Amino acid sequence: MEWHKWSAVLGSLVFPTAVVLVFALALWSDRTRALKMARKWGVPEPTDGQVDEVLRYRRVRLACYPVLYAVFGIWGPLAQNDQGGTTNGGMAVLPMFLCGAVIAEVLALHRGRGRRSRPVRIRLFALISRWGAVVYAALVLTTFALGLIDLQAQPHITPALLRAAREHGTGDQLGAPITVPFAGTAAVLVLVAFVLWTAQNRSVSSNDEIDRALRTRSARVALGLGIAMQISLLSLSTWRMAFVAGHSAQELIPTGPDTFGPDPAATAIRDWAQNTYDSVGSWTFLICIVATLTWIYAANPRTTTTTNLLSRTSRD
Repeated sequence: MEWHKWSAVLGSLVFPTAVVLVFALALWSDRTRALKMARKWGVPEPTDGQVDEVLRYRRVRLACYPVLYAVFGIWGPLAQNDQGGTTNGGMAVLPMFLCGAVIAEVLALHRGRGRRSRPVRIRLFALISRWGAVVYAALVLTTFALGLIDLQAQPHITPALLRAAREHGTGDQLGAPITVPFAGTAAVLVLVAFVLWTAQNRSVSSNDEIDRALRTRSARVALGLGIAMQISLLSLSTWRMAFVAGHSAQELIPTGPDTFGPDPAATAIRDWAQNTYDSVGSWTFLICIVATLTWIYAANPRTTTTTNLLSRTSRD
């Protein structure tokens, strides 16, 4: 990326990164919100010591957010091969939250070794929603499946077609290379799995109530973030069919001015791309709608209280 594009990217990140920093500082010592978080996740009457533990839990994540936001804001245009030198700061928010959670879990693994002689193990589906896990798994499989289908249109995106797209102002339909959604899906899957594993297998506090509350929150929020990020990655893996279908047969295979009409092979390619896109697009839309409705539910607490969770895990 040229220097003027680098400066445009960095310039567009200054204000939102400052906003994230102010947000983190404002919440750093906010005991009221820490108290509300403890109650939300199943501690009905938190003590001062429990509120202090929630504050420590939040502070590790808050400390990571400004740096992670800037990193992902810079990396986004590079990964998507953005030729305009701009960045979409909104796309950095979800990975910022997820990676902040992962860093906090890594630090907690080291810090919490001496807290319990034997960590209390909790069943995975006592922490997260089965429905949310099914939706996330379906999104991961759909991203790979639709990406492989969409790749069939790649050979037809020729240099001539790219020139025609630029001439007609439709070059903005070009999306990320297939390595971005595929590698992104694998990376997000590993990060979500790590947070779920740590929430299931290690203790964060010697206090049973706050321990289970924070572990439940970590697991459910990580799953919700994974679903939300996977929706974005799915959209990056399915642009080629639409791009080919949106161009005329003459643009797909130029035949020159002396021929009678477009090449039949080009017409067949365009029709094939359009039919494939129509078939796949309806299912993709349905999956994204279901996932969008699910991720908020998956990231929030159940109506089950910590007391019920305690009795459920004690039977394991």
